[in-house]
Amino acid sequence: MSNPESPSDYSILYQRAREEWDERLGSIVKQAHNWKMCAFFSMFIAAIAVGSTGYIGAQSKIEPYVIGVKNGEEVVGVASVQKLPTSQLEALKVNDLERFVEDIRSVYLDVEVEDKAVRRAYARLVPNSPAQTQISQAFKEENPFERAARELVKVDIKSTLPLSDNTWQMEWIETITDRQGNVLDTPRFKATITTQTVQPKNKAEMNQNPLGLWIATFNDVQIN
Repeated sequence: MSNPESPSDYSILYQRAREEWDERLGSIVKQAHNWKMCAFFSMFIAAIAVGSTGYIGAQSKIEPYVIGVKNGEEVVGVASVQKLPTSQLEALKVNDLERFVEDIRSVYLDVEVEDKAVRRAYARLVPNSPAQTQISQAFKEENPFERAARELVKVDIKSTLPLSDNTWQMEWIETITDRQGNVLDTPRFKATITTQTVQPKNKAEMNQNPLGLWIATFNDVQIN
């Protein structure tokens, strides 16, 4: 018959089991601690990422560029509007202002062309500005679409001069003809235009107004 196990044997077995349990429990606690640290670290990284995304999103991503074209086909240069020399930027502003006057004063035979001109002009106006009010009133008094049924108007810009950083003076001649092309009149006009510059904030604004040049006031008068 085998000898019964002594109390000391039980003590040794208990001690070994206790040690094994402590090791397992310690391993579980350590793993839990590691997972907790990983979770906190992941949350920290996520917070930084979200903050960075918010900061980047708050910055303007729209940067208009100017493309130089020779003979209507050959691209001769590309440059950011913000980095253009002052003289070139002024030339672009002059071009925008002249196009604006042509759009609001011309009367075209083609209804679609007239519609595009009117829409393009309104896209340059500061909302609820004196310029918008005045031009809307002028179109109500003399609707260009109705006027096209009897006569057409061609605009010839004679001068565009800066009076200050935001104020310009323009002169032009309008050649008024009947629908057959016979000249009816050639009045001369002068206008003082005040502008505001607000950089485009999205693709739609960039397409409509890449320079961010907005018309705030438009005071015109016939001078002959």
